[in-house]
Amino acid sequence: MNLRLKPKRVLWNIFPAFLVLAILILSAMTWYSTYYFGKVVLQREKETLRQETAVIETLIRRQLFTHDYSIIDSTLKQLAINGKTRVTVILPDGTVIGDSLEDVQTLENHADRIEFIEAIHQKIGISERYSRTLKERTLYVAIPVTENGSPIAVIRASISLDSVHNATQRFYIQILVACASILGIVSVGCYLLYHWLTIPLERLKEGIERFSTGNLQYRLSVPAGDTEMSVITRAVNQMACQLDERFKCLQDEQHEKETILTSLFDGILVVDNNETILNLNNIAADILGFSLGFGPGQKLATHVRNSALIELVRRTIQEKKPSTREIVFRNHDDEFYQVDCIPIRESSFALKKILVVFHNVTQSKRIQSARREIIMTVSEHLIYPATRIQELSQSTEANDADSVRTAISNEATLLITILNDLIYLTQLEQLAENQKIEFAKIDLATVFQEAATSLHDIATAKSVTVTIVGQGIAHGHASSLHEAAIHLLNNAITYSPTGGGLISIGVSSSDDQVTVTIEDNGIGIPATAIEQIFKPFYRIDTPEHQLVKGGGLGLAIVKAIVDVHRGQMTVQSHFGQGTTFTIHIPASSSGGSHVIPT
Repeated sequence: MNLRLKPKRVLWNIFPAFLVLAILILSAMTWYSTYYFGKVVLQREKETLRQETAVIETLIRRQLFTHDYSIIDSTLKQLAINGKTRVTVILPDGTVIGDSLEDVQTLENHADRIEFIEAIHQKIGISERYSRTLKERTLYVAIPVTENGSPIAVIRASISLDSVHNATQRFYIQILVACASILGIVSVGCYLLYHWLTIPLERLKEGIERFSTGNLQYRLSVPAGDTEMSVITRAVNQMACQLDERFKCLQDEQHEKETILTSLFDGILVVDNNETILNLNNIAADILGFSLGFGPGQKLATHVRNSALIELVRRTIQEKKPSTREIVFRNHDDEFYQVDCIPIRESSFALKKILVVFHNVTQSKRIQSARREIIMTVSEHLIYPATRIQELSQSTEANDADSVRTAISNEATLLITILNDLIYLTQLEQLAENQKIEFAKIDLATVFQEAATSLHDIATAKSVTVTIVGQGIAHGHASSLHEAAIHLLNNAITYSPTGGGLISIGVSSSDDQVTVTIEDNGIGIPATAIEQIFKPFYRIDTPEHQLVKGGGLGLAIVKAIVDVHRGQMTVQSHFGQGTTFTIHIPASSSGGSHVIPT
């Protein structure tokens, strides 16, 4: 059973703090007043004792000169009528010759008393200490009696500090009573003031509660005048009016969004950064196999069994950047969808939501598959006669048709090379699409070293020097990377000058990728052709390039292999000065062990 606690009123949020503050202030004032009062009383007692010692000095001065010590003692005892003040006369050597309360014969030498020592040095001696004679804390004031500048005796007056303490305590009690009265009056006044102030606040609270329930048409009554409460009430009414208009606009926008989502041909899914489904249209629900009536608020991983989609969404959340992948959904007869995950950020650039778009590419995939099947079929049928032509030309005996046979052999070889490259490119696309390429850790320096070894005879024939420096471990497919290295090195050797060609291959690695640069000093590539060189069957139309026979598929294969590895490839070249190819291959398996080109 849930017990709803009644919220505390404003009074009980403010009054305790106010009460504590008032108590602290009054306590500080009480302490200071009592402390100051005690000091004033003590100072008054010191002055009284000093005056009394001065009076006694006039009474006994003559007896001090005549050494009538017994008269001095009896005089002091006669003066001690009230018993409040004790007077003692002490010789310079500390001997007590008169005391108003005690027998001088029983008193010890007072030479070590602090007030006596100060007075004997012709000062007014004052001390507060425990009296061993009276057994209580006592205030002492001593003055010297001098003759010709030398002390002949010390007159000391003392009084019990209990009287000072009692007076201070009485004053403290009076102050406490006054502070308690003030505190009570202030508390009552605060309570009455609270009720006077909270009447309009209660009305404001009632109106805001109505607004919170959705009754934005309600209006608060505005108090008369230009008081703070009337200004606040008008502002709240204006806020409610603006909220009502904004809410209607939001309802219209929501209806418009729902209409757009429903009419789209692509599936739309929105999840937050906790993988909770926030919204989706009917097409997305059908793609994911959700039942009728499935609503937002559910965890994506709980209701979606497609691991590739879950991985793509999680990668987008972690990397906070768009991700794309082709995914097969088995519940729709193996339909292919291009899934785009787009992060949606707040105004503070913090990741808030992920927009997932499902675009059906099944038809284009089927067309591509049919195209590849046709190419494979045509290639397989053409490769046999081309091979046969080559065999016949090579088996024909030497005669006047040697040049014809050579031409036939060269063309047949070129045709076979083109068909083999075309078959390889098609097979690579099929393997990537079916996610059947197994990746492992590969040293790219070793891959290019093996390629250079394979092309050693060709490089030696043209006197081309190949150097390889550095190393880097990438996450890749060994045979396809070897194929890419063969094509890049073969092009660099082919287009390098005979007898002076230099090819430099550098391999370096960073935290997330391995970079390979292949630099030559060959004939270079025109600036207008750089954007076209990766297209299948493209041949640069310059006299220098046309001298070299080729099928135009080598760089297309290299580009396809780099794409399969989710890498990047750039070209820098100046016609007549050489070319530099740069390849970036991921160093980790963050893209997965089976990769699909995007």
